[in-house]
Amino acid sequence: MQIAKQAVERFKNEGDSRNEALALQTVAKTHIANQEFLRAARISKDAQRILGQLGDTDGEMEMLETAVEAHLARPEAESKEDALQVTVEALSEFRRRDNLRGQALTLGLLARVYLQIPDPEAAVHAVRDAVALFRELGDRKSEMLLIRSIINEDLVPESIESADASLRAVKAALAVCHQADDKRGQAVMLKITFRILLARERPERALQAAEEAMKMYREQEDRAGEAQMALQTTKVLVEREEFRKALSAAQGAVALFREAGDAVGELSALQAAVDAHAARGDHAMVLESSKEVLEKCRLLQDPASEATLLQRVCEVYLEQGGKENAEVVARTAKQAHSLARAAGDLNGETAALAALARSHLAASRPQEAVEVAKEAVRCASESGDRRSQITALQAFGRISLKLGHSFDALEASKEAIEYCRFEGLANQEAACLATLVAARLANAEPSEALRAAKEAHDRARRLGNPRAEAASLEAVASVCLHIKAPAEAIQALDGAQLHYKKLKDKKREGAVVGLAVKAQLLAGDAAAALRAAKEARALARELRDRKAEAEALDAASQVHLAKRDYNEALDCAKSMASLYDELQEDKLAAKAKQLLTSVYLAKGDARAAIDIGEDAVATFQKLEEPASEAVAQHLCAQAYLQRHHDDERSRQQNGLGRTSYLSQDPAEAVRSAQRARALFKQLGNLTGELEVMDTLARAHIRKGEAKEGLRVAEDFLAAAKKARDKPGEANALLVSSSALASDGRLSEALRSAEAARSLYRDLGHAEGLQDSERFLGVVRDALKEIGHRAGSHGNGYGGNSNVGAPQRGPSKFGFRAAEELPKDEKSGSLITGERRGVAQVVNPTPLYNRKAFPWTPQQADKVSTPATAKPMTGI
Repeated sequence: MQIAKQAVERFKNEGDSRNEALALQTVAKTHIANQEFLRAARISKDAQRILGQLGDTDGEMEMLETAVEAHLARPEAESKEDALQVTVEALSEFRRRDNLRGQALTLGLLARVYLQIPDPEAAVHAVRDAVALFRELGDRKSEMLLIRSIINEDLVPESIESADASLRAVKAALAVCHQADDKRGQAVMLKITFRILLARERPERALQAAEEAMKMYREQEDRAGEAQMALQTTKVLVEREEFRKALSAAQGAVALFREAGDAVGELSALQAAVDAHAARGDHAMVLESSKEVLEKCRLLQDPASEATLLQRVCEVYLEQGGKENAEVVARTAKQAHSLARAAGDLNGETAALAALARSHLAASRPQEAVEVAKEAVRCASESGDRRSQITALQAFGRISLKLGHSFDALEASKEAIEYCRFEGLANQEAACLATLVAARLANAEPSEALRAAKEAHDRARRLGNPRAEAASLEAVASVCLHIKAPAEAIQALDGAQLHYKKLKDKKREGAVVGLAVKAQLLAGDAAAALRAAKEARALARELRDRKAEAEALDAASQVHLAKRDYNEALDCAKSMASLYDELQEDKLAAKAKQLLTSVYLAKGDARAAIDIGEDAVATFQKLEEPASEAVAQHLCAQAYLQRHHDDERSRQQNGLGRTSYLSQDPAEAVRSAQRARALFKQLGNLTGELEVMDTLARAHIRKGEAKEGLRVAEDFLAAAKKARDKPGEANALLVSSSALASDGRLSEALRSAEAARSLYRDLGHAEGLQDSERFLGVVRDALKEIGHRAGSHGNGYGGNSNVGAPQRGPSKFGFRAAEELPKDEKSGSLITGERRGVAQVVNPTPLYNRKAFPWTPQQADKVSTPATAKPMTGI
């Protein structure tokens, strides 16, 4: 610094103005290095004035650039304005002196200052004026240098891509490049136009701009530029679900990068092709094409890209499902995690851990799944990348929900939704919403679940995002199904299906149609439900999605079951079980057998129901699935009771008498029902426990243990009253009546049956009313017979019926159990194992306040009441 100042003084004393100016520039540069920016700017201006007096335009511009550099380096907010002012003053001075070259060069510097603001539109206008001056001077070289220094890929920053001024700037830049016959500049501006139009959510026009850009690159034989443009269009086409075009663009990019000798670009294009195959649902091609990409990654020694590819492979195997595939995912995810860690890629580590957690869950290792998911969340938090945090939180939320940890799932999904909104990721937000709604429902918070779903729907409509709107409508429908509001569910699902059809997303459309089957069944429209089930299966077959096809068969089987088309129901259930066996989905295959048990039971084939039901129980025990085992055990208990009744009826028809004291079926029914009850109690499933207590009481009565049956029935009644379950209370009174009658306490049985009848009448439960009326007739007949025999003793049927009452066998007063119904009257729980008359009557009003959350304004006043609520059959 001191030497430079001494040089300035010496040159000044010697009258050497040029060297004095150069020495001043050195002093200014030193001040910039010392962060003394204002001093640097002032000294640069002095040097600029000296060179201006000498007529050295290039030297003067060099000093001006140093002054501008000093101002732009300042941290103050007004620094850019000061840089702009200095430049404008210099431009005015050149104009005063009529220095065209100085004006042109200053306009170029002014354009660079405008880019720093950023104001690309003003920058392009400055370039346009400068180009006109260079053209007047005949300086083609300076003209092109200026155009390429300003009108390039950095013209419009990502932060202002969606602004109107950005689009105007690019249009003006295109005009400048066109006048200068700069094909390369035009191609670059079209590339920026592509980005801007995407930011403005105009993908069709963006793709048109991309096509024009590729044409320009092609004319210049710029293979790398054309390849980059093709690669970018691939991603857009995948998002638009135009998979064939996306794949074609990716393959074209591979060939162009290869021709240009760009191995890194070729790898990116190969990965894009894999992504296109995955988005298309072509799992076989994903695995096949991944081999070439894997070789390329290893050849280029790119562990981060290799880890990304392995994560994509994990997604494919997880989609395919099955325990064997889960083990493949576990190995692959561990390898991806090691590679990402070696590359220092925390985001890659997070994605690999999320895949590993899901594989543990699929392989029935719940504890490991939770631990790895927590590690993924920690890793994502360390990276600070919100997208990674969303990935980790989504995985943790889903796993927690499947394991019954609904509070953890709720907290994770809420946090993930916040990040999605911050990042503007509407589609990921929709996925998180599904977890949040399910967690709310699991926490018995249906009103909160509905509120969240409707808020998401309103937000999606405001943003104009049809995919997010469809997903939020799915969430609304799931809540409506949960609270037994089928009309609202159907309306929401119709809207969701319409959106997915427009988006050409057949996979999601199939899932919506599957939900529509449940909604139509709940509404009592079996014909519409069957049409929906067939449509869902057709969509799954078209997509070659065997798991989705199995789910559609499940729905179809339940519909046929509701219609009592037992043979069709069996065919669908068997096909479903075969598909799950092929996929090695043990848990789902066992659930298919559980459904088969229900169908056989409804059909009256108790032996087949027992065989396949016990098989399902064994599988659930092996997989440690207590909830599913409880349902299967309950079905087996009912099947044993049915077989016992069938055997008795057969022996009676053949004149062989009863076999109650010989058959082990009632004892097996008691065993299965007791196990089911214990499991339901352990799980805190009161509804399931109430249902199985009905079956257990009847099993004890069948076994000849009337007192034990009565004890269970009394427990059943107390539990139903505590739960304020009026249908359950009515059922408990009726089964108590059966136990009392079997124990010879006919007067008490009569009172209990009358109380049950009264409740059924209040509930409008026709089937229960019919059962109670029939049983009352049987008890009254028995009392009349006793009164006739004991008339001489003065013991009428209004007295204590225990005195002189004959001990009746269990079938005499085993009140119209499901196994005693005519075959065409067996309805009721075909899936949960409920018998006819056991299913709960659900009044949605306490859970779903339509005045608070009307789905449509017309529904605001249509609030269901207990008197109008329809009994649900459990289908």
